Amino acid sequence: MVELVTNLELRTSWNKEVDKFEYVKNRVNRQGMKHICVIGSRKISFETVTNDFGNHKIIYGEKTNQFPLVKNFTTYFIFEKAGNDQTKLNIELHMTPHPIIGWMLIPLFKKKMKVEIEKMLRAIKSVCENKAYSLAK
Repeated sequence: MVELVTNLELRTSWNKEVDKFEYVKNRVNRQGMKHICVIGSRKISFETVTNDFGNHKIIYGEKTNQFPLVKNFTTYFIFEKAGNDQTKLNIELHMTPHPIIGWMLIPLFKKKMKVEIEKMLRAIKSVCENKAYSLAK
């Protein structure tokens, strides 16, 4: 599951909102690496980051400052062992609202993002459960 999230070549198998990812091919995606998500005619630049969420967890994050209502918008994928051959995935959003209007509209933004996170989790689970799926694709 970690490979499915961190390997940008595999991202479109579960992230259907993105048309394509632009990044340096044949490089391992690690902290500090930048990539671009192309959604229609819009391009959003992200940087790979990490954080400390405790022991025995693998953290993968992506940060951008290109959303209109917030700055330092970071999505953290938090992986932890959940039993034999099972992994628990949590997705957390961290952001700082822009002064004035950002604070007023942040509840709507969070509501929309909750729906998007639930879609992402379902899509990742579906791809992981698909017996025909292979990382070699």
